[in-house]
Parts: sequence; C-alpha cells; structure tokens
Amino acid sequence: MSKDIKEIIIKPSIQYRAVNATLDFANHKLNGIVKRYMWKRMQPQKEHLAFYARYNKRVDIIPDVFKGRPVYTLLPKGKIVSDREIVFIHGGGGVMPPTTLHMDMAVSIVERTGIPLNFLMYPLAPKANCGEAVSWIENWYEEKRKLSPHKTFHVIGDSAGAGLSAALCHGGREQVEGVVLISPAAALDEKERYMAPYEEHDILLSMDLMDTISQQWGKGMDITDWKINSAYVDYSGFPKTMIIYGGKEMFAGTIPLMVNRMQEAGVDLSIYKGEIHCHDWALVQLLPEAKEVLKRICEFVT
Repeated sequence: MSKDIKEIIIKPSIQYRAVNATLDFANHKLNGIVKRYMWKRMQPQKEHLAFYARYNKRVDIIPDVFKGRPVYTLLPKGKIVSDREIVFIHGGGGVMPPTTLHMDMAVSIVERTGIPLNFLMYPLAPKANCGEAVSWIENWYEEKRKLSPHKTFHVIGDSAGAGLSAALCHGGREQVEGVVLISPAAALDEKERYMAPYEEHDILLSMDLMDTISQQWGKGMDITDWKINSAYVDYSGFPKTMIIYGGKEMFAGTIPLMVNRMQEAGVDLSIYKGEIHCHDWALVQLLPEAKEVLKRICEFVT
C-alpha cells in the first residue's frame, strides 16, 4: 500500500472470531452450507419495497416514488443538518432487496449525524440489469441535485451498492463531496485470477455466486463496462473516498486494483481493512469493530 494512502487494519473482536470459526466449520463439515444459503438468497425473489415501519420510532420516514421505484427520505427526530444529505445505495448482488442490516445502518447514521438520508430502492434483476439501475440512480440524483443546488451529498454503498456508488461518481459528480464504499466488487472479468484464491477463506461468497451475479446483474452487458465493473470506472474528479472491506472476502484481491486506479487519479483515499473479516462485515453492528467503523463513517460525512 502506498504511503500516500491512509490504511488502517481492523483487528477482529472475540465476537467476530467466534462467528467466523463457527461458519467456517459449518462450511467445511456440511458441504458449504453457508455459501449455498447465500447462493440461494441471490436467486430472483419477490421484492420487499417498503422501509420497515418499526424504524418510525427512531427517525421520520418520508416515502416518495421516482420512475416507479420507491425512495425513502429518513429525517432525524431532533435537529436537522440543512446543508447536506446522504444517498444510501444498498447491496445484494443486484438481486436482493435491502436487509435489516442495511436499514439499521442507514437509521443509525441519521440518528448520529442529523443528516437527512435518501434510501434508494433501485431496479433489480431479473427485471433490470446493472446498466439500467445506474441510469435510474443517475436520473434520480440529477433531479435531486437540481432541487437542492446549495447542498452537498455523500454517497454510501455496500457490495453491489458500492459498485453503483462508484458508477454514479464516474468521472466526478457535481455536488458529491464524499463516497463510502463497503466491500466493493471489481474485476468481475478476472474472477479466476483475483477472486478464486480467496474462495476457501470467504465464509459467505463463492465462485458460483459470482457467476450468478455476473449472469443476472450483468445480463446483456459487457462485463468490463464501468457501470458493473468498478475496476474500469473513471476516477478522475472522483470525490474523497473511504473504502471498508474484509481481508478474507473474495473481493480482497480485486479491491487493490480499484485503489491503484484511484491513486493514479489522485483521489483522496482512506482504507479500513478487516484483518480476517468477511464480506460486508461492517454492516453487522453487533460487532465492536463494526460499531467503530460506523463512528468513522459518521465522522467522514460530517
């Protein structure tokens, strides 16, 4: 890692070590049961398009619709920061709707910062591919930006949502001040070279799952298209960026490719790498290290 890039190694907590050991044992003794469950979850499924109503106790939830898709604006119960907003783009391989983990993180950020947050329910496969989702997000953002010409925005995304976040800021995006990329995927065109070596150690993801995502989310697309492959994003003019990922996840071999591209483009970059952590570990707020990273995200957007 270049001395010009701030990289912090996150040590695993006792809680993480226990969960990791349990799931790893299950995979090895029960024919990859955890990975098979994740693969099954990534198959086309009925969408849940509502932000869970139970969060009304913690934030105010304002529903809206943009081109047939829901968008939820989350507002703090107390004082509202009026000069900035957050755009939250959930992950799930382009197939899964958002989970409780995504909503928990979004709500916690609003509570801690007082910054309004826009939670996007973008189009998913199999009805749409990644390119169509990027177009929908770009159109939504440009309309939002024009209605708020004096505000700045931070974009937060995990996994496939991190890829969409990078695509939104391809070549720079007006009024976006910073980007948080959690476990972003890159180099889908070179899975065998950069992902396969990590498959044995990743407790959640598999090569079969990567193939499924490429086929469904990338249907009809060139897999080197920057809209789906963050290794090919134009990082010139890219906003200040925070990357969070796991040292044992399948994308651990591809993320350095993104980092190199960002460094060449002069992006202001900080990296938080979980030493032995899995994909999307930062979303699990029961972990002490995830709570620490959430604190750093809130500092980043403020």
